[in-house]
Amino acid sequence: MKTALRYFRQHAKESLIRTAIITFICLVIVTMVVQGVNETYQRQKEYENNTYYAIYGQFEPYEWTLNPSLGVFVAFSAILTALLPMLELACFNNRKYLDSAFSFPISRTTLISVHLINGFVQFLAAYTVSFIWYTIALLPCADKIGFGALWSFFFISLLCSLFYYSVNAFFFSVCNSSVDGFLTAGAWQFIICVVLLTFSEMFNLNIDSETLLTILWMPLVQICEYFSDISRGSSYHPVPDLGTDNPYAMLIYMILVPLLTALFVAGLLWFFNKKRAESAGEISNTPFSYVSLLPVGSFLLIYWAFEGATAIIAIFALIFSTVGYIIYRRSVKLKVFDIVVIAACFICFLMGLGAW
Repeated sequence: MKTALRYFRQHAKESLIRTAIITFICLVIVTMVVQGVNETYQRQKEYENNTYYAIYGQFEPYEWTLNPSLGVFVAFSAILTALLPMLELACFNNRKYLDSAFSFPISRTTLISVHLINGFVQFLAAYTVSFIWYTIALLPCADKIGFGALWSFFFISLLCSLFYYSVNAFFFSVCNSSVDGFLTAGAWQFIICVVLLTFSEMFNLNIDSETLLTILWMPLVQICEYFSDISRGSSYHPVPDLGTDNPYAMLIYMILVPLLTALFVAGLLWFFNKKRAESAGEISNTPFSYVSLLPVGSFLLIYWAFEGATAIIAIFALIFSTVGYIIYRRSVKLKVFDIVVIAACFICFLMGLGAW
């Protein structure tokens, strides 16, 4: 335990500059956003004091439209929970570092846990400091903004951010190179959406397509909109239903998020304990990367090409599969299964020419 804590302190010190830079950038962005909110508040305050609307002979007070701009924190969550786990885990894709790291007098589970925790602590530092400054800077608007709703959003967004962090960390860590990890983590966020959208279309499921296309981020976006409405005193702010007709969708989501987070973290630890030092930098043959992404992505594109009678999508599927397999194999010499997938895309394209 003492060795693990010493390693954590040492690693945390090494990342202090990174944490400071990220926090500073977040503070600058928040300052600009809040300045806009305060300026809007002042304009509307002056307008309210001097103007009334005459409606059917009756005078009614000015209706405020002040937006607390919580969306900036959704953006922080999306960017930082993708960037930080990759920065923290990239060292494990270096063979020399991995050789020395595996010789440390701590377990592999402890080793990677230190990096995961340190990455999320960096996120917490930047996110929390910028949110505190955000609420302080909004004090001039205190009579028109409910700070209780803002802080409710803050704590719920942390739970969602932890989930996004675990998703990106898992898909990045199962790959053998940082480039593969970056592409895999990014691709899965879109592939999941398109897979669900395709099933929704095939089986006529009554699910909003916009929700599916942003399935990972839509819940936090809806939570942001929900608490924004409450904070500015809106009389109409229905509980987010995540694009479904289920009034309990948000409750179900908040129960599933911790469970899925635990599942991704457990999977990450399990695969890391199986990792071999000599695999660092090699082709990523994990079933969670190119092995599944390329065929699934190619055939999804073909399906939507037929569905929308759009030849350009089928052409893109051919390009996607060809370039994808060259990146995967790091060579133009492809294997039989790779050629089969590309040939299938080409055959489907030819078969659809008549329909288009």
